[in-house]
Amino acid sequence: AKPSLSSETNGRFIAYLEGFIDPERLKEQFITVKGTLKKTETGKIDQVDYHYPVIQVTHYKLWQLVPEYYYEPEDLADWRESRRMGWGPFLRPEPRLRYVLQ
Repeated sequence: AKPSLSSETNGRFIAYLEGFIDPERLKEQFITVKGTLKKTETGKIDQVDYHYPVIQVTHYKLWQLVPEYYYEPEDLADWRESRRMGWGPFLRPEPRLRYVLQ
């Protein structure tokens, strides 16, 4: 499934991928993995012990964060009303920017 940009994380895990994947390619990336939960490994987060679930990955997808321009429906409704009143197309609203995963 596509990661949700607005949700909080439920924790960390270790994913073993087949073959070599450059760690720099995965840095600061959104990723979805599919595989089998194999075991847990103990590690540390700062000074605290943490038990990481380990997944043997069979498939994965890297998601790209891309900009998308859009209009709020209310903005377009106001613009259409202004055109109906004869105020011309120069009052067209500015598009808004959001980031989505593709």
